[in-house]
Amino acid sequence: MGCIASKALEVQSHKPAVETDSIQLAEEGASGTSKAAPPPAESSPEAATTEAALAIVEAAAAAVAEKPMEGLLEEGKEGDIPAALEAALQVHKELGASPVRLIDARFIIELAERGGVLTRRQDLPEAAFISLEVLRRLPEATGHSLRILSISHPWQQPDNPDPKSINLRLLARVLRSFIGYPESTQTFAVFLDFLSLFQKGPNGEERTEAEAALFKLALSDMMAWYAHHKLFTLKLKLPPGYPAGFSFPSGMQPNTAGYSERGWCFCESSVSNMRKDTWMVLDLGKLGPETKSLNDVIIECTAKRAPPLLPADFRLALAAKSFTSKKADEEMVASLYEATFEKEMGEATQLLLHRLQWGDAEAIQLSKVIASGALPKLETLLINHNQIGDEGVKALSDTIAGGSLPSLTFLGLIENKLSKAGKDAIMAAADKRSIACVA
Repeated sequence: MGCIASKALEVQSHKPAVETDSIQLAEEGASGTSKAAPPPAESSPEAATTEAALAIVEAAAAAVAEKPMEGLLEEGKEGDIPAALEAALQVHKELGASPVRLIDARFIIELAERGGVLTRRQDLPEAAFISLEVLRRLPEATGHSLRILSISHPWQQPDNPDPKSINLRLLARVLRSFIGYPESTQTFAVFLDFLSLFQKGPNGEERTEAEAALFKLALSDMMAWYAHHKLFTLKLKLPPGYPAGFSFPSGMQPNTAGYSERGWCFCESSVSNMRKDTWMVLDLGKLGPETKSLNDVIIECTAKRAPPLLPADFRLALAAKSFTSKKADEEMVASLYEATFEKEMGEATQLLLHRLQWGDAEAIQLSKVIASGALPKLETLLINHNQIGDEGVKALSDTIAGGSLPSLTFLGLIENKLSKAGKDAIMAAADKRSIACVA
């Protein structure tokens, strides 16, 4: 979960391990839109626990319930929901609920417009959610992506990831861009940990036994929501001036580590970088104040991404990251990454890595992953429009000539910074393997 599901106030990270009792939450923000939204009312840090705040939640959900959803697939026709995600959305027979629920993007927009505050899953009306049955009937979105958006963010307080609604308003802007709301009554399903997973109470009250079991189940395959190549990942950041003006329990020091320095966020970002096309990982912190169209949101917010890391390299990098409970969480996060890496890399048939500003260092890192044998089914590798030079292409050439990527049939390296010698080297390596290559 983005920096989400277990995000405890990462006084030094975000999500608490399943075994950790005190979940502390802390994460980041988003942006984008298609029609200018009316300016939302300012909300106070205390609003999340007041009756007034819950009344706003009810009003936002009621507004969504009054607008029939359009554009659904016909009855009897269903879209392809990945098995791991569908399993998390199915009601557990013994526990009576699903580990994860997805939120209707229209609800988030309505909540932001009314000056509301993010509210934990247990306190949300049914109209705030998208059922598994409706999700199955949502058509594909742009670029054959699924209509699911996964939010990765650092929690700002232990009781609420966004108590001042700064990131809520930014996220609502972006969601308007994705669905063209309110002109369109189509929608997206949103995975956002605080709303999608069972949480502790506003004053630290424990989950019920069933809620705790479902929370643990959700954490066990959390990275699937960020790694799947047909889901967008939207990254949010800490608000300017943080932590000034925020509230923390006595004796707790706020975690001021940035998004990339938090262990859970680092993992969510790293698994998002594995297989997704270039434009499906968006950093909403890059969004301009006037940007409205989805196309412009994607152009502005496409995140600069690192190549995938081998699990051993990820563990080394993770050791330097911030956690609320490092002893409890670090090994769990490393294990989640390793399992996700093996699954996603093992299933990948194409990697489209255009315009990521990659140079020789990134090409060498990618070559290291290729040489490990992690991509046995990869058929198409496109690394066009980057800044890779001869040093990077030599690493790729040696790896490919050595027999890695046994299924590769096409390699693209156009518009990089290769000399004639570099181009000749990669073409010779590809020719040796009967791989079509353009460079």
